[in-house]
Amino acid sequence: MENERLKRIFSKGDKEIGRLLSLIDQEKNLINSFPLLDYIEFIEQLDKIIKYVEDSDNPRLIVLESWLIIDFSIRNLLKKGLEIERFCDEEFNLLPQGFKDCINLLENFIYNQRKKELNPQRKFSEIELPKAILSFVLDNSNIKKEILDFQESFLLSNNLPLVPTIDLNNSEYRNVNENWLDSVKHLDKVWFQKANKLNKVRNLAAHSFDKEKIYKELGIKGSNQLEKLKEFCLTTLKLLMGLK
Repeated sequence: MENERLKRIFSKGDKEIGRLLSLIDQEKNLINSFPLLDYIEFIEQLDKIIKYVEDSDNPRLIVLESWLIIDFSIRNLLKKGLEIERFCDEEFNLLPQGFKDCINLLENFIYNQRKKELNPQRKFSEIELPKAILSFVLDNSNIKKEILDFQESFLLSNNLPLVPTIDLNNSEYRNVNENWLDSVKHLDKVWFQKANKLNKVRNLAAHSFDKEKIYKELGIKGSNQLEKLKEFCLTTLKLLMGLK
């Protein structure tokens, strides 16, 4: 199965793969944690949605298609940030069912973690050395003594035991993965407002075939209403997904 995926992806050629990768702003995308094949396939799907929005004449489906990929991305982001992706599958999901609940959970989780200090235990535990370097350090008495002295000073100054036990469950501190938290640093008030606005329009599109209700919700009037709707969806996708 994996080999078939590899063949399909790389049969596109370097130029097409390069084009797909160039669609995403690496500093602002929501899928940094995806494995390479999943990453490329996701961008491929996103590219198809963009083309669908550009070519479609169905306001309702334009909104729904735009919303679906945002909903999927936010849920994936939450699974990574809360570190529950190892438990969730098609039959069991710990996340709220509603988009509104998920977006509120994401915003509150990010805010809650940002305002806390980094867990001193995490500071201490995140330093790792390759075996070759570790062997060199242990064989060099001067370096080893300097590191041990620094470790003792660090532990004492942070009121940690001299024989540290790694406890990352103290909710007084920030315990979220720092790389994950850095990857969502661009998710500001405007980002969440745009996500909620798209969701509000999506609720109309999901329960009504009346395109005028969609236009009215977005304040779209006059001529070229369909083109204005497409512009809204494409702009929203660009902001929320981190498109260039």
